Amino acid sequence: MWDCTGLTYNFRSELFMASRDPLKSGDDTAELRRRVATALQRSELADIYKQS
Repeated sequence: MWDCTGLTYNFRSELFMASRDPLKSGDDTAELRRRVATALQRSELADIYKQS
C-alpha cells in the first residue's frame, strides 16, 4: 500500500476517484505508473525475479 498523504490535494484528486475504484486514467496516472515501473525494474525485485 502506498502512502499518498504527502501529495498535494490537486495531484491526489487527479489520481484517485472518490469511491474505492482504481486509479483514474489520465496523463498524471500514466506518468506515475511509468515511474513506479521504472523504480521496480531498477530495484532488487528485478534481480529476485531473474533468479526464480
